[in-house]
Amino acid sequence: RSSLAMARVEAIRRGLRVRVCPGQNGCDGSANWHGGWNSFVDRDNDNNIDPNETQLEVHTRLDGGSTLTGANHVIFKSDGTAADARTLNLCSADGDASPHRRQINVSAVGRVKVCGPPAAGEPACPIACP
Repeated sequence: RSSLAMARVEAIRRGLRVRVCPGQNGCDGSANWHGGWNSFVDRDNDNNIDPNETQLEVHTRLDGGSTLTGANHVIFKSDGTAADARTLNLCSADGDASPHRRQINVSAVGRVKVCGPPAAGEPACPIACP
């Protein structure tokens, strides 16, 4: 969540498009975020970090066999809105994974929301874990 929130703030602050995606140096084309992700200013919208573009953050792989899957990228436009609504699913590798599942939703207006297993009487968010 913090990586997405930072990317949104940077898009607004810089007045430029910021892309967050799986991989360590630009987008690797997958939807498997558990190997790590990065965010960068993508001036030409080509999924690559070019010499005139700035890498903002690199996040290393998740620990303990947790997985993060879903959309193959999230793009924040210069006004902080998202290019498209996106969803990511975070699943732990432990035997009783349901209490540790989380879904990260990025709305079209750029709001980042995390939901998890419901508290008593609340509806569950649909989390797809293997």
